[in-house]
Amino acid sequence: MLEFLDKVREEIDIPNFFLIVPDIPEDVYWKEIVESSKEIKCEYIEGRIFMSHSVRPIHDDITTFMSFLLKGYVAKKKLGGNVYGGGNVLVKFSSKVKFQPDIFYISEKRLEKQIKQEYVEAPIELVIEVISPTYPEHDKVTKLKKYEKYDVPEYIWIDPHEQELRHHILSEKGKYEWQSYKEGKIFLKTLKGFWICTEWFWKNPIPNAMEILEAILLGANV
Repeated sequence: MLEFLDKVREEIDIPNFFLIVPDIPEDVYWKEIVESSKEIKCEYIEGRIFMSHSVRPIHDDITTFMSFLLKGYVAKKKLGGNVYGGGNVLVKFSSKVKFQPDIFYISEKRLEKQIKQEYVEAPIELVIEVISPTYPEHDKVTKLKKYEKYDVPEYIWIDPHEQELRHHILSEKGKYEWQSYKEGKIFLKTLKGFWICTEWFWKNPIPNAMEILEAILLGANV
């Protein structure tokens, strides 16, 4: 199955694509897709498999940068929990919805029960996605709806190509309230005291992560 998908990908020369399949059993999904291809990002959405090989340099830069800041902040503040970055860890929201977020945070109180051998069991507290120009609707629409449905309290997507960041907070009614930013500072609700300066992501190169982390910990402006 994977050999066929790779051949199709090479022939049509696109980095991401949807493969529409019937509702395959969960064990088939694990065996044929996830376990057989560790280097491919494989997300499962109600019968559709979204597969992606490599990412663009800016995508990796932002993911690495934000993962470092969040991991460092959680460790220094002794908040507990864990930050996963790189889009390689699978989160199971249901038997029909399994995503590999670019970055996500799970609190200490959930770690013991929800960390499985092959995946992390939802719910999770924070998700950050870096938008791909190839298929931006995947993160901006499809995954947004699922994160809202499965009660992710805070969802941020960063679009370096459009230079836009959108911050979503789950309301008491279970619906996202959001605000769009092209500049300015955003304070996270999930991790108190942690903030993001939108302009970091539009710079080339991205600012020094260690200096930024020190500034966040001190509460200084950068």
